[in-house]
Amino acid sequence: MRLKLPALPKPPKTYSVTLEGLSGGLDLANISYRVAPHRSPAMKNMCWRGGALASRRGQRLAAPSPGGEGRAAAQREWNGALFFHIGSSVYAMDCATEAVSRVCGGVGSVGGSFFEYGGALYYKTRGAYIRITPASGAGFAAAPVEPYVPVTLINADPATGSGDTYQPENRLSPCKTVWYTAAEGVRDYHLPVKAERVVSAEVNGAAAAFSYSSATGVVSFSAAPAALGANGVRICYEKANDEAKAAIDSCVYAEVYGGATGLCIVMAGSQAQPEAYFWNANHAAMDAGYFPVDCYNLASGPVTGFGRQQSALVIFSENCIGKASAETREIAGRSYVNLPYSQINAALGCDVPGSVQLVENNLVFASRRSGVYQILSTSASGENGILRLSGRIEGGERKKGLLKTLGAGAVSFDDGERYWLVSAGEAWLWDYSISGAGDPSWFYFTNIDAAAFAGTREKTYLLRHDGGIASFYDSFNDFGAAIEREYEFAAQSFGAEDALKNVEEMALTVASETDSLMRLEYKSDRLRREDPLPIRAYSARLIPRNLTYRMLSVGNFAHTVVRAPRALGVKHFSARLYNNERGQDMSVISAKIIFKYAGRER
Repeated sequence: MRLKLPALPKPPKTYSVTLEGLSGGLDLANISYRVAPHRSPAMKNMCWRGGALASRRGQRLAAPSPGGEGRAAAQREWNGALFFHIGSSVYAMDCATEAVSRVCGGVGSVGGSFFEYGGALYYKTRGAYIRITPASGAGFAAAPVEPYVPVTLINADPATGSGDTYQPENRLSPCKTVWYTAAEGVRDYHLPVKAERVVSAEVNGAAAAFSYSSATGVVSFSAAPAALGANGVRICYEKANDEAKAAIDSCVYAEVYGGATGLCIVMAGSQAQPEAYFWNANHAAMDAGYFPVDCYNLASGPVTGFGRQQSALVIFSENCIGKASAETREIAGRSYVNLPYSQINAALGCDVPGSVQLVENNLVFASRRSGVYQILSTSASGENGILRLSGRIEGGERKKGLLKTLGAGAVSFDDGERYWLVSAGEAWLWDYSISGAGDPSWFYFTNIDAAAFAGTREKTYLLRHDGGIASFYDSFNDFGAAIEREYEFAAQSFGAEDALKNVEEMALTVASETDSLMRLEYKSDRLRREDPLPIRAYSARLIPRNLTYRMLSVGNFAHTVVRAPRALGVKHFSARLYNNERGQDMSVISAKIIFKYAGRER
């Protein structure tokens, strides 16, 4: 007789979910189990580097503070040096030796703008406007910009002081020059206005003796000039226009612009006229020290910065964005450069002046009300050419995010791969080398004390608020101290939120290029437990051998470690890696979660 035995039950089927390509960055807009697998609901001091998620680079002090707080910096190298405004002085740091030397003092305590124009480096801040040039031998020399003295009238009549207008008055200089047509036997020459004083008088190019009466406004020569024809007598006088001068003196924003060339210097940020922007263009003199009184225009609100995109000068205001395009206008038969204003977007502005950067030929800026944006088009025909970049990291009253931490004193930088925005020691980075504007990857750093940024092709430097100059380097310490890092994987429901799962294993692939130590914490509906065994990886080396963990050699490639979470009967599961070990990286390439279904909860 044949005995029939009952069939043995089949073992439960094993499933797995792989989390790889962890380059999506931080997502604070969605609840954790709705975050995309390549993003993270919580991460800190991690970035995408070399095809893996890894710790950001450490910081070191390149130069201690020479005295005073950090104010501003020239973001790009000029003549082998970087320039910084620290305290009330300008300093230069040699890019090869990192030696810091003082260039000049007396530039005040408000950060301004560095820019290049006409082969020299200029710095404009409130109450100071200096020109920096290479010194003979070594180092740099600096001096206040010499105001240009315009020739306001030509072919003037000695009897009335009237003539043909030539060059507009200069806001930066109280001095003006009038060219007269000399009359035979005439000693008295009337000025167009009653001047405060006469600076000089020339006849046929030579200085002549004279006296001046401020009551009548008449210049009397000791001997009547000979009839030399048109414009043979030239008188320079002084008549101050304090309001016009104050408008330029208090400017802090500067940009070089002129259509396809750097023809003009454009300035804004004036305390006297916050909505105005000024430029130095004139038909006869393109001088850095010449800002004609009629070369200005008004934006739609207080100007907070400039940016150049394509052939337009973008003018940022607190509540709107506009642009100016270079054109010429004709006055009395002469052509002048003009920068008329038109709006790009009337409902969005930039109230974070230090946030403007040109990223891959498109301007990026920030608003404390709504986040970070990129201008895709400067066309005023429609207002849809501005794309929001920070939708996933906006934050709020109960959730940490960019908008909750962003302050008006924020500074920004473009290092060629990432757009940095730093405020109060916190940095938010858009890595545009791995993500586009339509789907940006944002990363979050802490302990980034930056009052300004500067960079060379090889290094990024930070001007700290205490006046010290720091740089990033290939280490995993900040000034000798450990860097706190964490990365939380997107929570997984494994495709069935109502089903119970037993998470049996978690396999993590980690890199071995650097020494790395990671601690692993499991998170589920009712579980929060730390794995007792840290995840370790070691870089390959020949001497000395690392015998700490009885290891005589290490692999040259990534390797996989397996841990047992023991998360039974859960609906959602996640894990967090963290590390605050001095000198240790935290590099992970991918993770795999292995689980089985365990029925449904009744």
